[in-house]
Amino acid sequence: MTDFLDGMKLPQGNEQEELEQLSKDKLRPLFDLRKFQIREEIYRDKGIDLDIELKYNGKHTNFRFIIQLKATDSIEANSDGSYSKSIDTANIQYLLNSGKPSYYILYHKKSEEFYYSNMSDFLKTMESKTKAWDAQLTNTLRFKSKVNKEVLEGIYQGVLIYGKNFRKLNEKIALSTKDNFGKISITDKKLNFYSENEIRDKLEQFGLGLINEGNSKLVINGSNIISKSVYSKRPKFNLVLAIAHYNTGNMLSALANLKETGKYLEKLDKEDLSLHQYFTAAVKYSLGLLDSQEYAEVMDSIEESSFIQYYIEIDKLGRKHTDSLDNYSLQAYKRESDKILDKQDVPNTIINLANTEYYKYWSLDLNIRSLQNSMLLSKEVYNQHVIDAGQEILNQLDAIQSFHETTVKKIIEDKDYFNYWLLDTHRINYHFESFLIDVDIPLQSLPLF
Repeated sequence: MTDFLDGMKLPQGNEQEELEQLSKDKLRPLFDLRKFQIREEIYRDKGIDLDIELKYNGKHTNFRFIIQLKATDSIEANSDGSYSKSIDTANIQYLLNSGKPSYYILYHKKSEEFYYSNMSDFLKTMESKTKAWDAQLTNTLRFKSKVNKEVLEGIYQGVLIYGKNFRKLNEKIALSTKDNFGKISITDKKLNFYSENEIRDKLEQFGLGLINEGNSKLVINGSNIISKSVYSKRPKFNLVLAIAHYNTGNMLSALANLKETGKYLEKLDKEDLSLHQYFTAAVKYSLGLLDSQEYAEVMDSIEESSFIQYYIEIDKLGRKHTDSLDNYSLQAYKRESDKILDKQDVPNTIINLANTEYYKYWSLDLNIRSLQNSMLLSKEVYNQHVIDAGQEILNQLDAIQSFHETTVKKIIEDKDYFNYWLLDTHRINYHFESFLIDVDIPLQSLPLF
């Protein structure tokens, strides 16, 4: 018996459409409904099959990702077990334009397995093969990884992090002013976004603390991602940046920032004014723009503050020792230096500076004593006093080497670049001067430390 439907003209079924629908029906149950809200794209589909929203503790987040689903009953596996599928470049571009995390999922009917690829990984693969991938009509995607519970949990966590960060970025853009719009460009290790103004303010507030902890390069790196117009009229920021440059040995950059600070001194408090005065003198003295007398006059005129007092005390102690070598011993210098450090909460950079300066005067003392001893020997003065003095010099050479090694180790641990550079400068001067002294007695070779 013939059914009347047999002769009726009706739309023909499409095996590929049926396969794609089958793949959707089999994929849906894999997603935990407590974490995923699946929405099928049915209105004029341009290449997106599923738009999936994350749930968080039962709440809808509006954090979404999209899936383009492919299905096959004919593709054979590659030698490595993967499956290759040609993807229209127009579809790749369309998914990228969404701004959402995107995934391709392939349903292999024969094995009844799902395979997936992250759009980000696909893009990196295409870029590694050819920079002109977007000029091609199609690109080949290799599906290697099977979809399972662990994969879906990884997708959930990845999209959750992406959604949180995109939410923060959107908020920053919404709160941006016309002047600094579009300058929200960096994140910290926790992927928090900051505007240029926020970075500037944080460096102003915490910059000196970072410098004291040996993080001058961090301050400089932070300043490099800020437009100069954002801080050009901020004297405190320029002061912090100048000190960071000073501590890394970049005196010309330090001087430039100090000059910018000097344009707005009325905005600085008493302590910052003292810092500006001290470092301006220190930088100019290092560059030869101030002589010793002018430098000493500036140092003596600075009003001490809680931070700058350490620098001033160490500087004055050094000048006292230099000006009275005949009646002011190295031991006296060390005692007074230890008194400076024998206070609470002395910054590591100050401790390193004090030890570095002590090394300088110790090496100077050693060279003077070696010279005196060699002069006696050149006159063929051989007595017990001269012999004992020579042995003491040998002992001091061992001691200063050990002190240098300990000081270097601490400076490296503190990442104190300025004092590392300063200590190395003193070391070079010490050895240069020592090699000019012609010692005729068989002292052991001076160690290059």
